[in-house]
Amino acid sequence: MAYLPELLADMLSTLTIYIIDSMPTPVCCRARAKRYRKVHGAQYDGTCYAKNERYFDWKLHLVCDASGIPTRFLLRPARAHDTTAVDDFACTLPFGAMLLGDRGYVSESLCHQLEARYGVTMIAIHRANMQPNTPAEQRTPPHALQAH
Repeated sequence: MAYLPELLADMLSTLTIYIIDSMPTPVCCRARAKRYRKVHGAQYDGTCYAKNERYFDWKLHLVCDASGIPTRFLLRPARAHDTTAVDDFACTLPFGAMLLGDRGYVSESLCHQLEARYGVTMIAIHRANMQPNTPAEQRTPPHALQAH
């Protein structure tokens, strides 16, 4: 019985933590982009900096819970910045949820906007040329980061 409060606290904390990320979903390589008939335009011409490659088509934006189970997703044109999908996800998250993202989601104005509109706290890992994350951000429960 002594472990019950800890177990309950752990369960409640995992229910409100979500992880967001995006990844390219190329359907055709750049050499075939002009002949590709499904989509047209510069907005489908994207760059994946992690893989150091350019691609043509879509970008998958995915939100997972703290267990790593996908809960929401969006397909956007490849050129759209990662932060463009956050508002669409945040409006569906429970009030008080915490949304963890990588360096592609760094935006102070976005963090304030999500907090004011939906009560969602957005924490993004800061880039190397920025001030480190605050101590409160660094105290994010470790099990939330292990699931990613």
